[in-house]
Amino acid sequence: TFPPFVMDISFDNLEVSDHQQKLFKDAFDIFDKDHTGRVSYTELSEVMRNLGQTATLHDLDEMMSRIDADKDGSVTIEEFVQILKTKDLQDQHFHSALSLAFSRFDKDKNGTIEEDELKRVLKGLGLSHADARTLFQMANTNADGHISFEEFKNIMLSDDLTAQAQGELWKRIRVALMFSSVWTPHSRNSEDIHNIISEAEKNGKNAKAITFVRHGQSEANAASDRGEDGIFFDPGLTELGRQQAEEAAAKIRSSGIKFDLLVVSPLTRAIETALIVLKDYIEAGVSFVGHPLCTEQVSGADDIGLTPAEIQSRYPQVDWTELTALGTEVWWHPGPHVKGEELTATAQRAKYEAGEWEEPWESLISRARRFERWLAARPEKEICV
Repeated sequence: TFPPFVMDISFDNLEVSDHQQKLFKDAFDIFDKDHTGRVSYTELSEVMRNLGQTATLHDLDEMMSRIDADKDGSVTIEEFVQILKTKDLQDQHFHSALSLAFSRFDKDKNGTIEEDELKRVLKGLGLSHADARTLFQMANTNADGHISFEEFKNIMLSDDLTAQAQGELWKRIRVALMFSSVWTPHSRNSEDIHNIISEAEKNGKNAKAITFVRHGQSEANAASDRGEDGIFFDPGLTELGRQQAEEAAAKIRSSGIKFDLLVVSPLTRAIETALIVLKDYIEAGVSFVGHPLCTEQVSGADDIGLTPAEIQSRYPQVDWTELTALGTEVWWHPGPHVKGEELTATAQRAKYEAGEWEEPWESLISRARRFERWLAARPEKEICV
């Protein structure tokens, strides 16, 4: 489900100095991408991902249950500050978050952060290249052109950050990282899932355990990580993406989970990931269904896919009944003001090259709700999407 969760910013009755108040507001601005004064699940998840952490909606619910003191479904600035007041910079969760964030910055995995890598991640946090340059110079204390993990840790843990602009920027990032480190990753195994289902069924609920698997690195992801622009229609996985899928397969295999339904997006990167991650289940004959509702928000050329006929031909091991039932080549959001002749894959690619579009949030939510209802109506209990 998509809980109606937001963070409200209010400084009423908050006993902090003017300087602290500005710092906390600046940290909120990192989360508050659309500058509405409210931070949504999506914005919170995006910042956490940029800081090296990935949270599911369930994880965000768990995190909020610990932070939302008055249980009103939102997190106020007072609750935000209370968490930071009690947060120990030396605790294990924050150190784990530091390692995850460093790994996120270190795109080429060579053990150091270069200036271009810092620029790319900070762009995702809403900071400029000029900000990144000054932050890099401040953190790179030995001036060797690289930020080591020790330098990164020192700047994040420092109590002596100057009042200069770059010192304030590092503080903002540290506050955001401290907040995101409240959430700690965890894994579920087969026993956990059975317990969750049993407990829910005791309470009269139609319970299902759904494991969501993110696709591995695609060619478009790799180009973006290199800071390159380009149009990639429905790209496949890179070699790194295939390695990531193999690692995910090992984790799922060790969990002992016995899926009785597999569901995959019609996008190539998702199918290629599923064929690796779920190989054992597919070979065992578990139902493997492709569904057009189960796909990313259209926000780039990589979200414009192949035709149903092309997909069926390439991947016959998947049941594409839900896809072919649409009776059209275009199963993704086709963009605004689309005419009948534009509802072909060829026309859609030409339309995108002439001008980008993004699927409206309302469309995405509606699609997710329909997919949720489809899952709820299925008889299976343990599902992998």
